Amino acid sequence: MKGEGSGRTCCDTVGEAGIGQSHRHSPVTVSRFVPPLMSFDRPPSFATAARRPVLPPVLALVTLLATLGAAVLFIEAFAVRVLGASSAPALHVAVFFVAYDLATGLLLVALVFRRLAADRDAEARSVAAPDPPPPVSVLIAAYNEARGGETGGLVATVRAVAAQDGVPLEILVGDDGSEDGTCDAVVRAFGLAPTEDGYRGVIRRDDGVEVAIRALRFGHAGKGATLNALARRATHGVLVTLDADTSPGRLAVARLASAFVDPRVESAAGVVTVRNARSVLTRYQYAEYVKNSIVRVGWSALGGLEQVPGAFCGVRADAFRAVGGFPTDSLTEDYELTYRLVDRGVALGAVPVVVTVPGAQAFTDVPVTLRGFVRQRTRWFAGFLSTLFRFRHLIGRPAAGGFGVVRLPFKLIDAVLPLLAFASLAVILRGVTSPVPSVSRFALGILIVRWTWDLAFYAAALRLARQLGDPVDSGRGAPEAWRGWLCTATEVLTYVWLKHASVLRAYLWAARRVRRWEPSREGALDAAAFGAPPHGLGAMVGSPQCAPPSVRS
Repeated sequence: MKGEGSGRTCCDTVGEAGIGQSHRHSPVTVSRFVPPLMSFDRPPSFATAARRPVLPPVLALVTLLATLGAAVLFIEAFAVRVLGASSAPALHVAVFFVAYDLATGLLLVALVFRRLAADRDAEARSVAAPDPPPPVSVLIAAYNEARGGETGGLVATVRAVAAQDGVPLEILVGDDGSEDGTCDAVVRAFGLAPTEDGYRGVIRRDDGVEVAIRALRFGHAGKGATLNALARRATHGVLVTLDADTSPGRLAVARLASAFVDPRVESAAGVVTVRNARSVLTRYQYAEYVKNSIVRVGWSALGGLEQVPGAFCGVRADAFRAVGGFPTDSLTEDYELTYRLVDRGVALGAVPVVVTVPGAQAFTDVPVTLRGFVRQRTRWFAGFLSTLFRFRHLIGRPAAGGFGVVRLPFKLIDAVLPLLAFASLAVILRGVTSPVPSVSRFALGILIVRWTWDLAFYAAALRLARQLGDPVDSGRGAPEAWRGWLCTATEVLTYVWLKHASVLRAYLWAARRVRRWEPSREGALDAAAFGAPPHGLGAMVGSPQCAPPSVRS
């Protein structure tokens, strides 16, 4: 880290024999795309410190249920008293569907800005300098990512990591049996030297700091297994996972690592933003990702965050290894990791703290075709269903804190939400076309409430992004402002139903215990049926007898 003296390099902290061999070769120079900072700026404290949840778990659950009830009454009162409508029994399904989003969203927004105001006051009174973030090992699993050559794609991601300020780091790239020369592209781009188990080298930045990098080639075993193998070789106490098609923003890794200054934090989520919002479908996804950021921050404030996105997240290395790393038999290995950490915490009598760091922004590509989108969302939802079923013993369990008492009971509603969505759509369409004007007005009132709330929630998410996001990064990849608002204003008639339709296949897969996956990324190889290898880091990646075919997004 720069603050420790100009003669020290990031490579000095690795402490593994053999790194120095690469000095016989000319290190690759990386020009940083942001001005160097003299010191690490203090991140928002509420996003990183392991503070008590805003509400105790039981009170939070009661508050959510009360807010849900109030939302139902509000929608019905609006339709009846303002629009002069009369309800039909079937329309109550749609009322609940809209009220669920309205109630949870309202409470999360209120908690986020309440916590933000309180923590800013506390930070203004604080005179202590922030502790420096711990060193991290950045793990990147790649599969057929050579399409960017030696300048774009995976190589560009590695360069973006090497250019990070404020934190000592090492980079480990794992080639998950690619057939397009992915590993070779990294080796050529950075001039890595061959070793017994892969390639090593250093990336020298224009300020003289050197970042150690390793590239390893494995058999085709899947993302989870590849990340586990990289974690076995990592030398730092904090692991940061990054997708090969995701680039961290300015200070993103340092901000994420700062969460682990508090020893109670076991996992931290960054904020992932869409960078390829150039079509109607990708712009809808951009608006969705923006709103998801406030959801994650809100559930962090309640102590019930159940997911850290594998595209950009951090986890304490000892906790990661204690739970066996990422599952290799899951459709959503990153989603299951949080459940594993909580399950272990319950057994030990100390629920782990999982936080969201809004200032740690990364930018990713989302599916650009409808086929790819459906495949991705089906995988996500099928993985969610299987994980919730696998860890059903945590639902409602007081020992699991807000995660078990608040979040998981509401995830049971999420499990049937697509079915509820289409039942709602059916009754709304029937209501709008009803020959009885008062019933038609009631159905229209439901849509008006949902439309108004979508706009209000998007406005709150944008405000949070402006207040907590990095000013340098907050606009990267974003479409024109009016396009984002247009997508938000029209999603009640389009994207909402597309999202739920995209996951209907997941129910069939879950019922049949289907174990086959198909890629959502255009140009990726088809995945074969995979088995159920042993959990944990003991499974040797590249060993045919225990290497399941990949599960890809």
